[in-house]
Amino acid sequence: GWANETVGAARPPAGADYARPAWWRAFGRFATTELDAASPLRLTPLGEALIAGRVPMTLHAAETWRHLDPEMLQRIMAGFARTAGKGEPLSIERIAGVLERSGPVPGGRARVARHVLFLLKYRFVRAE
Repeated sequence: GWANETVGAARPPAGADYARPAWWRAFGRFATTELDAASPLRLTPLGEALIAGRVPMTLHAAETWRHLDPEMLQRIMAGFARTAGKGEPLSIERIAGVLERSGPVPGGRARVARHVLFLLKYRFVRAE
């Protein structure tokens, strides 16, 4: 009767464990730590392939991000290429300092950070 149907409807699906959610499946795509201006960053294999000309810059993705400057992206990637050969990491702080040596950077360090975050998002660089 009716009582049996409601009891059956209240049962969780087989294999469901509401007391232990699948956290990784739900949130695995989100960052687990904060990136600060001094966090060490390195090229990924995809970033190395970009520098070597084996893969193109995802211009469509770059165009969807507001306020990205392709020239600044190129300058930042050139810095990663130079330091990768020496085995040295870069940081947002260090990148901004180098860019500021040739004059004021429009938008300042926040703009530099936005460009580095773009490179992180699209897996051209990684945080250590």
